[in-house]
Amino acid sequence: MEAIIFKPVIKVIEAKIRKGILRGNLYGFRTPNASVVLSSNKRSKRYDKVGVWDSTNDEEMIISPDRIYLYINDVTECFYDNSGWLEKINFSFFDYEDLFARNFDIYKGIPVKEKKVVMIGCGSVGSSAAVQLAKSGIQKFSLVDPDVVSLSNVARQEYDLQDVGNLKVNALKNILLRRNPSARIEAFPMDVLKASPKQMDRIFRNKDLVIVSTDSIKANTLTTYEVVRRQIPSVYLACYERAQSGEVIFYIPGVTPCYMCAVGFRAKHSDPIEKLKNQVLDYSVVDDITRLMAEPGLALNIDYITNLGLMFALALLLGGKSLHYRTLIKPLLPDQNIIFVNAGSEPHMMFNQPFEVVYGKIKTKTCPVCQAEAFEESLINEKDINLGYYLEANIEKEEQENEI
Repeated sequence: MEAIIFKPVIKVIEAKIRKGILRGNLYGFRTPNASVVLSSNKRSKRYDKVGVWDSTNDEEMIISPDRIYLYINDVTECFYDNSGWLEKINFSFFDYEDLFARNFDIYKGIPVKEKKVVMIGCGSVGSSAAVQLAKSGIQKFSLVDPDVVSLSNVARQEYDLQDVGNLKVNALKNILLRRNPSARIEAFPMDVLKASPKQMDRIFRNKDLVIVSTDSIKANTLTTYEVVRRQIPSVYLACYERAQSGEVIFYIPGVTPCYMCAVGFRAKHSDPIEKLKNQVLDYSVVDDITRLMAEPGLALNIDYITNLGLMFALALLLGGKSLHYRTLIKPLLPDQNIIFVNAGSEPHMMFNQPFEVVYGKIKTKTCPVCQAEAFEESLINEKDINLGYYLEANIEKEEQENEI
């Protein structure tokens, strides 16, 4: 048995001792061979009690079996209650730098721990994206989603059976904190369409990146207005056709066309922006033409599309001096910022083979959101918002114009 202790816990305990608090409980996780101490304060259902700490060396203190006893005074010692007698055990400390030490050489000194990311949508794509970013060293998140975890979510999303019935933002927050207890996470259990101006400011102010993964064109439209107005880089991730294919759109303020430039034809069927904020939205139900035609898919396919999109997200976070940015982003500027992904299906739409990636170029027309260039809306039949059909029609029109 050994104890693995999160370094800030010791600082908190030392501050309590200075205030005259001489003992308390320890919280975290227990495994067959170790106790991981993450807090000295009870935090709802996130952690279990794993032992006690003490600064008095009181021999009459009651230690429960299979729990640890941490003595902190002139020296720090750790014991394990092995069926009634205390056995001295080895212990070690860890913090953010220890968890992500192997990442630092990749980032070449870029302080990713300070980057702030907003997740609009915490479903199949959003929950997977948040976990992958957390494993990459990102630790400041704002999570936005109004839904609760359902039983059907467990097969495709990052949640498990213990999360069923809980708000997705709260469940995801706990998942991220179990990986990195120093993470700073704000949970917003709400629909962005119903957020007040003050709440919108809390969500988006001073953020470095916004990742959008809802299947609602209404929520995506409003989010686009916010990222354009606030000049925040953003990445939009979407899966369709049972996650057999998907799309990635990245936006760099003042450099690339925005999301609405690329898919503004979908908003043609939506309400004006001033009316969107008063509507109630269920992110997980496809009930009208203004929603992306999302269908349940296998987590394997969803994660393939998500992880590809996250490479672009990480490149935006690392910035122009990074190898990621120079390799992935720079060659596509200024207007080749929509990427179509085949997640292993047979050839269809613009794909000729499984796992093919097609880089699309956003066409030109004034955009009502960013005043950049946008697609020609008139090419879309109101009953068909299939993007492949639209691209083919746009190419055909361009060829006809060239012949003239």
